[in-house]
Amino acid sequence: MRLMLSALCLFFGTLHADITWFTRYDEAVAAAQRAHKPLMLFLTRPQCKVRRFMREDVFTDPDVAAYLEAHFIAADIWNDHESLPKKYRVTASPVFTFLDAEKDEIVEQVVGGKPPSRFLETLHSVIDDNPGFQ
Repeated sequence: MRLMLSALCLFFGTLHADITWFTRYDEAVAAAQRAHKPLMLFLTRPQCKVRRFMREDVFTDPDVAAYLEAHFIAADIWNDHESLPKKYRVTASPVFTFLDAEKDEIVEQVVGGKPPSRFLETLHSVIDDNPGFQ
């Protein structure tokens, strides 16, 4: 019974850890506008070491993944991808740019990675500090 309960927890934890990622800016903006959600751009470079940490340790955290999926549209885009407008390109990596997609404006930017609990605080802060997102 205990083994079965552990397997169910692992299964449902995995389901909640899934984040829908867009890889093109224009598709992500359209999805955010349709869903009336803010857009989180995860802007990185191929050689970014923090990218792996965020993908393997932070975005797989069930609490982070569930909150991100419920409140944001997420886009994982190389900083020099042709679909990314020049005004959003940055030199640091990674940079999390939170956008109001309907107004095409940045509401917050965060540079660098954070452990799951601190990244979750950042996500909550973006939602709490912008009444239009609630």
